[in-house]
Amino acid sequence: MGSNQCLDCGVPISRRSLRCKSCAQKTVWDDARRERQAKFVAARWQKGVYGARTPKRFCVDCGRSVTRGSARCPACSSREHWRRPGFAENKMEETAAAWRAGRYAHIEWSRGDENPNWRGGKSEEAIRIRNSGEYRAWRRAVLFRDGYCCTECGAREEKGKVVLHAHHLEGFADAPDQRLDPVNGVTLCGSCHARLHKQRPILPSLYDKRGEGNPKAKLNWDQVRDIRARYAAGGIRQIDLAREYGVTQPNIGDIVRGNTWREFALEGQL
Repeated sequence: MGSNQCLDCGVPISRRSLRCKSCAQKTVWDDARRERQAKFVAARWQKGVYGARTPKRFCVDCGRSVTRGSARCPACSSREHWRRPGFAENKMEETAAAWRAGRYAHIEWSRGDENPNWRGGKSEEAIRIRNSGEYRAWRRAVLFRDGYCCTECGAREEKGKVVLHAHHLEGFADAPDQRLDPVNGVTLCGSCHARLHKQRPILPSLYDKRGEGNPKAKLNWDQVRDIRARYAAGGIRQIDLAREYGVTQPNIGDIVRGNTWREFALEGQL
């Protein structure tokens, strides 16, 4: 097959064509098509077809990635709503009003013996007995008889270290008629009592080594109060506070929510 030359640039082409591919493309690319193609490309660019990526957005509190129109992740957004003044009170009032209006009347509440977990009211009876004056008198009688010291290790009650318990020799549920009999009780410290039941030592929250008393604590009370004040003022994320104070973001979250470093625990230790 012979060759021909492009009418525009003169490069050799086949006899079936008048122009090369480059010149043919320039010829058909008129103004109308150029405008249509520009709109098409712009639309696809906005959708990210050509690799255009919108900068990632992160939650202002915890640092997790969020959608383009959100400032907080769903969890932090919910907590932010509940922190607003009056939000919890309004929710409680709305729930009470809905209850009075009968919006929950269609729900069949399983109570008493209709509930599959019903055990004949044993929990209510045990709570009533343990909170009664007779039970407190029984405990004082057991501790007084044993000299206010553990019968196993001889430890005496000491604030922040040792807590004395009155233990039933015959189980509370096994011998109902001996629940308030001092003969059926014995004094044990928290550690010995937990060892007897094969559990972890049980201590009141005020006696635990928390806050600055914990040897592994990385913060002090001044830093904790500064973290809470700065976060309450707004304009800073939990992840930024965590990096500044050398802790993790969940630690900062527990601090600002009051799950750790509780003020009332500090007052109880003073």
